[in-house]
This record gives sequence, structure tokens and C-alpha cells, in this order.
Amino acid sequence: MAFRFTPGSVALATLFLSGFAVAATSLGSGPFVRDITSESLILLQAFTGLTTLMGLTLAAAVTGHKQAEAQLRQLNAVLEQRVHDRTAQLEQTVRELQQAIAEIRTLKGLIPICGWCKKIRDDRGFWQQLEAYLKLTHRSDIHARHLPRLSGKADGSVSASPRGAAIAAAPDAARRRG
Repeated sequence: MAFRFTPGSVALATLFLSGFAVAATSLGSGPFVRDITSESLILLQAFTGLTTLMGLTLAAAVTGHKQAEAQLRQLNAVLEQRVHDRTAQLEQTVRELQQAIAEIRTLKGLIPICGWCKKIRDDRGFWQQLEAYLKLTHRSDIHARHLPRLSGKADGSVSASPRGAAIAAAPDAARRRG
């Protein structure tokens, strides 16, 4: 009875059962019948009181357990939602970090080089000659070679800068024309 009902229901059921038990014991029927009716009713009253006390205690414990279980289910649902939200947030952060890493890798592959003097800016912000930079970063020696079309120009008319190359090429073009 205590597992199915609330404490109020247990008390009401005990009241009805006690009424039947008192009526049956008064009429001389049941396990508590003695020669003296008052003695039989006192035994019945003690049994009914203990049974009621046990039933109410058990019903209160079961009700408390059910309430705790309901609260636990509710808190579990809230926690599951928080875990789901946090997981989605972390997945978004991971995607953003992966995109940032890809951009960093792309940017790291770019080398800042001066278009005029062909010097390269290192990670500290200093400008270095191309050969020195490559030797430092790639740990290799540079073997300079000249293009075949430039190998005959030992007079220094060839410049490393695009503007200088245009200036150096202009006298050659004038010599060819004239």
C-alpha cells in the first residue's frame, strides 16, 4: 500500500481497514479475539497503530524518493542541455581555430620582400639580404649564378632593382638602334 499511495492515502486506507477490523473483532471474529472484548480491542488498536505508523513512514520515504528522482531527472535534463550547448560552442571554436591556423599557414608561406632592393624582412622586423635570409632560415649555402643572357655583362650595367634594370637596358637598346 505504501508504495502506491501518498501518506494521506495510506492514512485513509488505514482508517477504513481499522473500521472493518474493529467491527469484526467486536463481533468475535478475527485473530485478536479474546475472552474480554476490551482486551481484544486493545490488541487490535496496538496492531493497527504500528501498521499505520509503518505505512505512513514508508509512504513518506517513497514520496520523498519520488520527489528526489523527479528533481534529479529535471537537473539531468538541464545538465544535458548545457553539455549540448557547450559542445556546440566548442565545435564552433574548433572550426574558427582551424580556419585561423589555415590562414596563419598561408600567411607564414608569404615572405615580405622589398620590390626595390630585394631585401627580405625577418620575423623580428629587420631587413636582410636574400642570401643571408635563406642561409639563416633554410640552413643552406647559396651558389649564385647568372642568367645566360646576362653572363656577358661584366661591366656592372645590370642592376638588381626593376628600375635599375630598365635604366641599364636603355643604353643597350640605344646602341642597337644606332
